[in-house]
Amino acid sequence: MTVADTRSARTQELAASLAPPSGVVPRQIDWIYAVPVVAYHVVALLALVPWFFSWTGVVLAVLGLYVFGTLGINLCYHRVLVHRGLVVPKWLEHTFAILGVCCVQDTPARWVAVHRRHHQHADEQDDPHSPLVNFFWGHMGWVLVENRDLRRLRIYEKYARDVLQDRFRITAWPIRDRKRGCLESIKESATGWFGTSRGRETQTLGQGIHGR
Repeated sequence: MTVADTRSARTQELAASLAPPSGVVPRQIDWIYAVPVVAYHVVALLALVPWFFSWTGVVLAVLGLYVFGTLGINLCYHRVLVHRGLVVPKWLEHTFAILGVCCVQDTPARWVAVHRRHHQHADEQDDPHSPLVNFFWGHMGWVLVENRDLRRLRIYEKYARDVLQDRFRITAWPIRDRKRGCLESIKESATGWFGTSRGRETQTLGQGIHGR
């Protein structure tokens, strides 16, 4: 048996047996993520309505895909923050991070933590979004279903400590407290942007990081 055959057999074995992460709560929708995902896809369909369509909108959509998706997510979140494969001036990194947040893919700290966890446990049960669970899970399901392992503060402590060492990100985007709800977190994010308030969890974790 060749190496390729061995890998193929192993892949088929995993595909047949890989279960969702242990922290997943079956059939419990994570509404804080599900609602925005559904909403902005529904809003996008308005482009098919004649009186909402314009070629200017098409051009802006293409430009926005590059500005927000490529610079905000691919370059900043992924290459700069997750892999540290590129170093840019802090003011530029912060600017790109703001573009990334506009993509509604969560805060830099959470994005980094989830993606680093994925690399550590690629195609294992602890992988947050392995396609070996099933195709839908790997692309959308993991976002829409509750995973308690991704809600615990230790995921930030373990995978995103370096990201939270930047006070700009701690002040601007507090870690969400699910007990108080989304609206309270949005309020704290807005006030925190101007340096007057911080989320309780982020403040506690941030103090621990900066105190070491």
